[in-house]
Amino acid sequence: MTGKGVTMLSSGEIGGVTVFRMSGDVGQAEMSALLESLESTLESGVRCFILQMDGVEHINYRSLDPLNRCSSRLRARGAEMRIAGASRYVRNILRFVGVEQHFRVQGTLAEAVLSFEMSRQPAAVVEQFCRTADVKAVKYSLASCEGC
Repeated sequence: MTGKGVTMLSSGEIGGVTVFRMSGDVGQAEMSALLESLESTLESGVRCFILQMDGVEHINYRSLDPLNRCSSRLRARGAEMRIAGASRYVRNILRFVGVEQHFRVQGTLAEAVLSFEMSRQPAAVVEQFCRTADVKAVKYSLASCEGC
């Protein structure tokens, strides 16, 4: 795909979540390609998606209306999508067009994946954190924060 600059769309899977990665300049043609890919992946039974935008330099605000309309189709089919890694500039465009009213926008890909895990099985995520956390570091942080 090409827009003003080089735009790439690729996909992969992390923890049972399909991740679409976009980079470069995103316009209407690129968004149409994303939505087509999303639709075909949805047809295969996948229900959790992340749109990773940390490589997006610019997004045409007109291309976001179809994405907003897509949110109700996803929910009707029991699917969810998060947006991750958008720069401050891109996030301001998303906010201006109302994307944040339709999709959760996370700071990083890891936060987006974790948000799906928390919605599926919160107790397991907390238990895993407790097993891997450095208890001494947590105690030190709490002790040094008295009066915070």
